[in-house]
Amino acid sequence: EKGGNAFDAAVATGMVLQVVEPHLNGAGGDMPAVFYSKKTNKVEVICAQGPAPAGATIDHYKREGLDLIPGDGLLATVIP
Repeated sequence: EKGGNAFDAAVATGMVLQVVEPHLNGAGGDMPAVFYSKKTNKVEVICAQGPAPAGATIDHYKREGLDLIPGDGLLATVIP
């Protein structure tokens, strides 16, 4: 209503998701984005994805009795 842009909409959507699905989203979550800048006429990529902890190895997950890395929870988290 006040003339926001796509980035404003993306931030607002992220804020809503943190409220309605806090177990799946957070301020320190991943944020890959591809966008086009009309000003520079270039496509840019932002990769704000957190790295996996050093201890998140295949051997560690196997010792935990897992064949797949879980999709959520502490064993699936990244370092913000």
